[in-house]
Order: sequence, then C-alpha cells, then structure tokens
Amino acid sequence: MRNLLLSTVALQFLWSVAPLRAAEPALTKVQIARLESLCRVWGTVKFFHPWIVAPPDGKPIDWDAALIEAIPLVERAATVEEFRAAIDHLLSALHDPATRRTRDACRSSAARSP
Repeated sequence: MRNLLLSTVALQFLWSVAPLRAAEPALTKVQIARLESLCRVWGTVKFFHPWIVAPPDGKPIDWDAALIEAIPLVERAATVEEFRAAIDHLLSALHDPATRRTRDACRSSAARSP
C-alpha cells in the first residue's frame, strides 16, 4: 500500500513538472545548425585527437565537460563572432596550439546568422 501511495505521488509530481519543460523556448534553425556543428567538432576531436587518449602532460582532458560548457555558449551566440568564440572555447580545453578553428570551418553554420 505504501509503495502504491509513493508511486501515485511521484506520478502526480511528474505530471505537474512536465508542462514546465514545454514552456522552454524552441531553438531556432540557426541554433540547431550551430549545435550540430559544435557536435561535429566535438566528435571529431573525441575520436581522432591523440591528446584525448594520451595527453602530453599526463593530465586527462575532460572533453565531455568541455562540450557541456560550450553548449550554452553556442545557444546564446547571437553573432558569427560569438559562435566562433564558443568553438574556440571548446578547443581551448585541449591546450593544443595546433588544434584550432579555421575561418572556413565556421562559415557554413555561422553564415545563417539571424
């Protein structure tokens, strides 16, 4: 009986919270394109950059945390420059001067700026 009561209370709580998530504003097409670009960069580095597996200083790089930090920056980016800065912020977690964003890499998704 106690489990049934707890389950009922939990379901009521979830139903009351569900509409709050629906109130969040939808992402624009530009934001979606920029987030897709961010994820492409993140995935490429995650699976192909040698420092993710064996950093030269021996300190592990928390590449997942770098993505989590960059997502809100990309979502808030109102200009191409802000989007580029968000990508640069992501790549700065590597501390690798050879890994950097080039101007053309951000052009396709950043050009769709509102």
